[in-house]
Amino acid sequence: MDSKDNQLPSKGEVEESSSHDFGLMGLNRMVLHIAFTVPTKKISSSPLMSSLYNLFTPCVFLLYSLILTAQALGVYQYRGDLDITMENLFLTTGFVMCYWEGAYMKTKRVQIWRIFDRLDAKPVPDTSDQALRKVHERIVNEAQSNCKKLSWFIFLSVNVGTLMWAVFPLVSLLIHSFSEEEAPQETANKPHPYLMYIIWVPYDLTTAHTYALTYLLQVIVYFTASLYTTSSNIVFINLVLHATAKFKVVEASILRMGEIMSEKGEGVGGETGRIAGTSEDTSGKENFYGEEVVKDGDTFPRIPLGASGDDLQLCLDTELRSDFSAVEGFLVECIQQHQDAIE
Repeated sequence: MDSKDNQLPSKGEVEESSSHDFGLMGLNRMVLHIAFTVPTKKISSSPLMSSLYNLFTPCVFLLYSLILTAQALGVYQYRGDLDITMENLFLTTGFVMCYWEGAYMKTKRVQIWRIFDRLDAKPVPDTSDQALRKVHERIVNEAQSNCKKLSWFIFLSVNVGTLMWAVFPLVSLLIHSFSEEEAPQETANKPHPYLMYIIWVPYDLTTAHTYALTYLLQVIVYFTASLYTTSSNIVFINLVLHATAKFKVVEASILRMGEIMSEKGEGVGGETGRIAGTSEDTSGKENFYGEEVVKDGDTFPRIPLGASGDDLQLCLDTELRSDFSAVEGFLVECIQQHQDAIE
Protein backbone atom coordinates (compact mmCIF):
# COMPACT_ATOMS: atom_id res chain seq x y z
CA MET A 1 0.00 0.00 0.00
CA ASP A 2 1.19 3.50 -0.72
CA SER A 3 1.99 5.60 2.28
CA LYS A 4 0.61 9.08 2.74
CA ASP A 5 3.99 10.59 1.90
CA ASN A 6 3.90 8.99 -1.56
CA GLN A 7 0.47 10.33 -2.40
CA LEU A 8 0.05 13.33 -4.65
CA PRO A 9 -0.98 16.59 -2.98
CA SER A 10 -4.63 17.42 -3.30
CA LYS A 11 -5.89 20.80 -4.42
CA GLY A 12 -6.90 21.62 -0.85
CA GLU A 13 -3.40 20.87 0.45
CA VAL A 14 -1.84 23.12 -2.14
CA GLU A 15 -4.29 25.90 -1.36
CA GLU A 16 -3.69 25.56 2.37
CA SER A 17 0.08 25.63 1.95
CA SER A 18 -0.04 28.57 -0.41
CA SER A 19 -2.23 30.63 1.89
CA HIS A 20 0.47 31.00 4.57
CA ASP A 21 2.91 33.85 4.75
CA PHE A 22 6.13 31.96 4.15
CA GLY A 23 9.46 33.48 5.02
CA LEU A 24 12.42 31.20 4.55
CA MET A 25 11.30 29.02 1.65
CA GLY A 26 9.43 31.58 -0.45
CA LEU A 27 12.07 31.62 -3.19
CA ASN A 28 12.18 27.83 -3.32
CA ARG A 29 8.41 27.66 -3.68
CA MET A 30 8.53 30.19 -6.52
CA VAL A 31 11.16 28.09 -8.31
CA LEU A 32 9.00 24.98 -8.11
CA HIS A 33 6.02 26.97 -9.44
CA ILE A 34 8.07 28.20 -12.40
CA ALA A 35 9.39 24.69 -13.14
CA PHE A 36 5.80 23.34 -13.40
CA THR A 37 6.34 21.12 -10.35
CA VAL A 38 3.75 22.50 -7.91
CA PRO A 39 0.88 24.81 -8.99
CA THR A 40 0.19 28.07 -7.22
CA LYS A 41 -2.98 28.73 -5.27
CA LYS A 42 -4.51 30.68 -8.16
CA ILE A 43 -3.79 27.91 -10.68
CA SER A 44 -4.97 25.11 -8.42
CA SER A 45 -8.25 26.94 -7.77
CA SER A 46 -9.17 26.74 -11.46
CA PRO A 47 -9.85 23.24 -12.86
CA LEU A 48 -8.93 24.32 -16.41
CA MET A 49 -5.69 26.07 -15.45
CA SER A 50 -4.76 23.23 -13.13
CA SER A 51 -5.30 20.66 -15.89
CA LEU A 52 -3.21 22.64 -18.36
CA TYR A 53 -0.50 23.15 -15.76
CA ASN A 54 -0.31 19.44 -14.96
CA LEU A 55 -0.43 18.57 -18.66
CA PHE A 56 2.84 20.40 -19.29
CA THR A 57 5.05 17.72 -17.76
CA PRO A 58 3.85 14.70 -19.81
CA CYS A 59 3.83 16.80 -22.99
CA VAL A 60 7.39 18.07 -22.53
CA PHE A 61 8.64 14.58 -21.68
CA LEU A 62 7.02 13.32 -24.88
CA LEU A 63 8.78 16.06 -26.86
CA TYR A 64 12.04 15.21 -25.15
CA SER A 65 11.70 11.55 -26.11
CA LEU A 66 11.48 12.66 -29.74
CA ILE A 67 14.53 14.92 -29.39
CA LEU A 68 16.45 12.17 -27.57
CA THR A 69 15.71 9.80 -30.43
CA ALA A 70 16.91 12.41 -32.93
CA GLN A 71 20.09 12.90 -30.90
CA ALA A 72 20.75 9.15 -30.86
CA LEU A 73 20.25 9.07 -34.63
CA GLY A 74 22.66 12.00 -34.89
CA VAL A 75 25.33 10.06 -33.02
CA TYR A 76 24.96 7.24 -35.55
CA GLN A 77 24.67 9.52 -38.59
CA TYR A 78 27.79 11.59 -37.84
CA ARG A 79 29.83 8.85 -36.18
CA GLY A 80 32.73 9.49 -38.52
CA ASP A 81 33.45 12.92 -36.97
CA LEU A 82 34.83 12.65 -33.44
CA ASP A 83 34.19 16.31 -32.54
CA ILE A 84 30.54 16.16 -33.57
CA THR A 85 30.03 12.81 -31.84
CA MET A 86 31.54 14.01 -28.54
CA GLU A 87 29.51 17.25 -28.60
CA ASN A 88 26.32 15.31 -29.22
CA LEU A 89 27.05 12.78 -26.48
CA PHE A 90 27.88 15.57 -24.02
CA LEU A 91 24.58 17.37 -24.58
CA THR A 92 22.59 14.12 -24.63
CA THR A 93 24.03 13.10 -21.25
CA GLY A 94 23.37 16.56 -19.83
CA PHE A 95 19.76 16.51 -20.98
CA VAL A 96 19.17 13.08 -19.46
CA MET A 97 20.49 14.32 -16.11
CA CYS A 98 18.32 17.47 -16.21
CA TYR A 99 15.13 15.58 -17.03
CA TRP A 100 15.96 12.96 -14.41
CA GLU A 101 16.19 15.74 -11.82
CA GLY A 102 12.89 17.17 -13.03
CA ALA A 103 11.18 13.80 -12.76
CA TYR A 104 12.56 13.32 -9.26
CA MET A 105 11.32 16.73 -8.10
CA LYS A 106 7.89 16.01 -9.57
CA THR A 107 7.54 12.62 -7.87
CA LYS A 108 8.89 13.89 -4.51
CA ARG A 109 7.08 17.22 -4.50
CA VAL A 110 4.82 16.27 -1.56
CA GLN A 111 7.74 15.45 0.73
CA ILE A 112 9.68 18.52 -0.39
CA TRP A 113 6.67 20.78 0.19
CA ARG A 114 6.25 19.39 3.70
CA ILE A 115 9.89 20.13 4.43
CA PHE A 116 9.24 23.71 3.30
CA ASP A 117 6.23 23.91 5.63
CA ARG A 118 8.27 22.62 8.54
CA LEU A 119 11.09 25.09 7.99
CA ASP A 120 8.64 27.97 7.65
CA ALA A 121 6.63 26.95 10.72
CA LYS A 122 9.43 27.50 13.24
CA PRO A 123 12.57 29.00 11.69
CA VAL A 124 13.94 30.00 15.11
CA PRO A 125 13.56 27.46 17.95
CA ASP A 126 11.92 28.45 21.21
CA THR A 127 14.30 29.26 24.02
CA SER A 128 14.00 30.98 27.37
CA ASP A 129 17.35 32.74 26.92
CA GLN A 130 16.82 36.03 25.07
CA ALA A 131 20.51 36.49 24.31
CA LEU A 132 20.64 33.02 22.78
CA ARG A 133 17.51 33.72 20.75
CA LYS A 134 19.27 36.70 19.15
CA VAL A 135 22.17 34.41 18.23
CA HIS A 136 19.71 31.94 16.69
CA GLU A 137 18.04 34.71 14.69
CA ARG A 138 21.42 35.88 13.43
CA ILE A 139 22.31 32.35 12.29
CA VAL A 140 18.98 31.90 10.48
CA ASN A 141 19.16 35.34 8.84
CA GLU A 142 22.69 34.65 7.67
CA ALA A 143 21.62 31.33 6.16
CA GLN A 144 18.66 32.99 4.45
CA SER A 145 20.92 35.68 2.99
CA ASN A 146 23.33 33.07 1.64
CA CYS A 147 20.44 31.10 0.15
CA LYS A 148 19.13 34.14 -1.72
CA LYS A 149 22.54 35.04 -3.10
CA LEU A 150 23.29 31.52 -4.30
CA SER A 151 19.77 31.01 -5.67
CA TRP A 152 19.82 34.16 -7.76
CA PHE A 153 23.35 33.39 -8.96
CA ILE A 154 22.32 29.91 -10.10
CA PHE A 155 19.08 31.11 -11.66
CA LEU A 156 20.63 33.98 -13.61
CA SER A 157 23.81 32.22 -14.69
CA VAL A 158 22.07 29.10 -15.97
CA ASN A 159 19.16 30.81 -17.70
CA VAL A 160 21.21 33.64 -19.20
CA GLY A 161 23.53 31.02 -20.66
CA THR A 162 20.53 29.13 -21.98
CA LEU A 163 19.13 32.27 -23.60
CA MET A 164 22.46 33.05 -25.28
CA TRP A 165 22.69 29.50 -26.58
CA ALA A 166 19.16 29.72 -27.99
CA VAL A 167 19.72 33.07 -29.70
CA PHE A 168 23.12 32.33 -31.23
CA PRO A 169 21.90 30.03 -34.09
CA LEU A 170 19.30 32.63 -35.15
CA VAL A 171 21.89 35.42 -35.10
CA SER A 172 24.22 33.26 -37.17
CA LEU A 173 21.43 32.55 -39.65
CA LEU A 174 20.58 36.27 -39.98
CA ILE A 175 24.23 37.17 -40.54
CA HIS A 176 24.56 34.64 -43.35
CA SER A 177 21.23 35.64 -44.88
CA PHE A 178 22.31 39.30 -45.18
CA SER A 179 25.80 38.51 -46.38
CA GLU A 180 26.79 37.59 -49.91
CA GLU A 181 28.64 34.56 -48.64
CA GLU A 182 26.94 31.26 -49.34
CA ALA A 183 25.53 29.75 -46.18
CA PRO A 184 26.87 26.32 -45.18
CA GLN A 185 24.51 23.43 -45.73
CA GLU A 186 24.08 20.08 -44.08
CA THR A 187 25.95 17.20 -45.66
CA ALA A 188 26.33 13.52 -44.88
CA ASN A 189 29.20 14.27 -42.51
CA LYS A 190 28.05 17.63 -41.12
CA PRO A 191 24.86 18.52 -39.20
CA HIS A 192 22.63 21.51 -39.87
CA PRO A 193 24.61 24.61 -38.73
CA TYR A 194 21.62 26.64 -37.45
CA LEU A 195 20.21 24.36 -34.78
CA MET A 196 20.84 24.64 -31.03
CA TYR A 197 22.29 21.14 -30.81
CA ILE A 198 23.04 18.26 -33.11
CA ILE A 199 20.22 15.97 -34.19
CA TRP A 200 19.29 13.97 -37.29
CA VAL A 201 15.74 13.90 -38.65
CA PRO A 202 14.39 12.06 -41.69
CA TYR A 203 13.10 15.22 -43.40
CA ASP A 204 14.57 18.26 -45.09
CA LEU A 205 15.58 20.99 -42.64
CA THR A 206 16.34 23.60 -45.28
CA THR A 207 12.70 24.61 -45.74
CA ALA A 208 11.40 27.41 -43.55
CA HIS A 209 8.52 25.60 -41.85
CA THR A 210 10.45 22.40 -41.02
CA TYR A 211 13.38 24.40 -39.70
CA ALA A 212 11.10 26.64 -37.57
CA LEU A 213 9.24 23.64 -36.11
CA THR A 214 12.43 21.73 -35.32
CA TYR A 215 14.09 24.78 -33.81
CA LEU A 216 11.01 25.51 -31.66
CA LEU A 217 11.00 21.96 -30.31
CA GLN A 218 14.68 22.29 -29.44
CA VAL A 219 14.07 25.58 -27.63
CA ILE A 220 11.19 24.13 -25.56
CA VAL A 221 13.17 21.04 -24.59
CA TYR A 222 16.31 23.05 -23.81
CA PHE A 223 14.60 25.70 -21.66
CA THR A 224 12.66 23.01 -19.77
CA ALA A 225 15.92 21.19 -19.01
CA SER A 226 17.34 24.49 -17.79
CA LEU A 227 14.35 25.04 -15.49
CA TYR A 228 14.61 21.52 -14.10
CA THR A 229 18.30 21.72 -13.28
CA THR A 230 17.91 25.25 -11.87
CA SER A 231 15.01 24.38 -9.58
CA SER A 232 16.54 21.15 -8.30
CA ASN A 233 19.93 22.73 -7.60
CA ILE A 234 18.41 25.72 -5.83
CA VAL A 235 16.15 23.55 -3.67
CA PHE A 236 18.84 21.08 -2.65
CA ILE A 237 21.48 23.73 -1.97
CA ASN A 238 19.03 25.77 0.12
CA LEU A 239 17.99 22.72 2.12
CA VAL A 240 21.65 21.93 2.82
CA LEU A 241 22.29 25.50 3.95
CA HIS A 242 19.24 25.52 6.23
CA ALA A 243 20.22 22.13 7.68
CA THR A 244 23.68 23.55 8.37
CA ALA A 245 22.07 26.52 10.09
CA LYS A 246 20.04 24.19 12.30
CA PHE A 247 23.18 22.41 13.47
CA LYS A 248 24.80 25.79 14.11
CA VAL A 249 21.79 26.64 16.28
CA VAL A 250 22.35 23.44 18.26
CA GLU A 251 26.04 24.28 18.59
CA ALA A 252 25.24 27.77 19.89
CA SER A 253 22.80 26.31 22.43
CA ILE A 254 25.35 23.78 23.69
CA LEU A 255 28.00 26.50 24.04
CA ARG A 256 25.53 28.64 25.95
CA MET A 257 24.69 25.71 28.21
CA GLY A 258 28.40 25.31 28.95
CA GLU A 259 28.61 28.96 29.93
CA ILE A 260 25.63 28.56 32.28
CA MET A 261 27.16 25.46 33.83
CA SER A 262 30.40 27.34 34.36
CA GLU A 263 28.60 30.24 36.01
CA LYS A 264 26.55 27.91 38.20
CA GLY A 265 29.65 25.95 39.13
CA GLU A 266 31.39 29.07 40.35
CA GLY A 267 28.28 30.06 42.31
CA VAL A 268 27.97 26.65 43.91
CA GLY A 269 31.65 26.70 44.84
CA GLY A 270 31.14 29.99 46.66
CA GLU A 271 28.06 28.69 48.45
CA THR A 272 29.94 25.56 49.53
CA GLY A 273 32.54 27.72 51.22
CA ARG A 274 29.86 29.70 53.02
CA ILE A 275 28.07 26.57 54.15
CA ALA A 276 31.24 24.92 55.39
CA GLY A 277 32.49 27.59 57.73
CA THR A 278 31.19 31.13 57.27
CA SER A 279 28.66 33.04 59.23
CA GLU A 280 28.64 36.23 57.20
CA ASP A 281 25.59 38.40 57.04
CA THR A 282 23.12 37.61 54.23
CA SER A 283 21.90 41.13 53.43
CA GLY A 284 19.39 41.37 56.23
CA LYS A 285 18.35 37.72 56.10
CA GLU A 286 19.10 35.25 58.87
CA ASN A 287 22.39 33.38 58.48
CA PHE A 288 23.16 29.71 58.92
CA TYR A 289 22.92 30.07 62.69
CA GLY A 290 19.30 31.21 62.36
CA GLU A 291 16.21 29.30 61.41
CA GLU A 292 16.64 29.47 57.61
CA VAL A 293 18.76 30.81 54.76
CA VAL A 294 17.26 32.82 51.92
CA LYS A 295 19.19 33.02 48.62
CA ASP A 296 17.77 34.46 45.41
CA GLY A 297 14.24 34.13 46.74
CA ASP A 298 14.64 30.41 47.59
CA THR A 299 14.50 29.10 51.18
CA PHE A 300 16.90 26.39 52.30
CA PRO A 301 17.00 24.49 55.58
CA ARG A 302 19.36 25.74 58.29
CA ILE A 303 22.46 23.77 59.34
CA PRO A 304 22.90 23.56 63.11
CA LEU A 305 26.30 24.09 64.68
CA GLY A 306 26.71 20.39 65.35
CA ALA A 307 25.43 19.29 61.95
CA SER A 308 26.54 15.91 60.67
CA GLY A 309 27.84 15.10 57.19
CA ASP A 310 24.41 13.91 56.05
CA ASP A 311 22.85 17.26 56.97
CA LEU A 312 25.53 19.13 55.08
CA GLN A 313 25.07 16.90 52.02
CA LEU A 314 21.30 17.49 52.10
CA CYS A 315 21.84 21.23 52.03
CA LEU A 316 24.36 20.96 49.20
CA ASP A 317 22.02 18.74 47.16
CA THR A 318 19.22 21.28 47.59
CA GLU A 319 21.53 24.05 46.46
CA LEU A 320 22.76 22.10 43.44
CA ARG A 321 19.23 21.22 42.35
CA SER A 322 18.29 24.88 42.44
CA ASP A 323 21.36 26.04 40.54
CA PHE A 324 21.30 23.37 37.85
CA SER A 325 17.55 23.29 37.20
CA ALA A 326 18.08 25.90 34.47
CA VAL A 327 20.84 23.77 32.96
CA GLU A 328 18.55 20.75 32.84
CA GLY A 329 15.89 22.76 31.01
CA PHE A 330 18.53 24.05 28.63
CA LEU A 331 19.70 20.50 27.94
CA VAL A 332 16.16 19.50 27.03
CA GLU A 333 16.00 22.43 24.57
CA CYS A 334 19.31 21.35 23.01
CA ILE A 335 18.07 17.78 22.57
CA GLN A 336 14.85 19.01 20.96
CA GLN A 337 16.78 21.28 18.61
CA HIS A 338 19.11 18.44 17.63
CA GLN A 339 16.18 16.10 16.96
CA ASP A 340 14.59 18.78 14.79
CA ALA A 341 17.85 19.19 12.85
CA ILE A 342 18.37 15.51 12.11
CA GLU A 343 14.74 14.96 11.16
